Amino acid sequence: MKILFLILGFIFLGIGIIGIYLPLLPATPFLLLATYCFARGSKKFNDYFMSTKLYKENIEPIKNKTGMTRERKMKILMMITFFLALSFYFVNNLHARITLLLVLIFHYIYFIFKVKTIKE
Repeated sequence: MKILFLILGFIFLGIGIIGIYLPLLPATPFLLLATYCFARGSKKFNDYFMSTKLYKENIEPIKNKTGMTRERKMKILMMITFFLALSFYFVNNLHARITLLLVLIFHYIYFIFKVKTIKE
């Protein structure tokens, strides 16, 4: 069973890393799943993953409910907006464009109202 959790942990980690760069794929839930699977699969992998920059920047603020700086939130939202605008430009399907706009609106609502803003 531990091997299954390790395999799932690496799969979720890979999807989470891809999700950092693709705005349509949320990174945080997959990184949280990877954390859970590593904790169940191997203490060694869990300790290593928790010591990485990826974990400390993306999961730890959520886990500890400490929030993000305004600059970090702005950087994330600008990157999301850029990639969604690029996708919007290249997609010539009304339903896909509506979905892209809804995803963009959801991201803004989430980061403005749900993620606490902290001072640096």
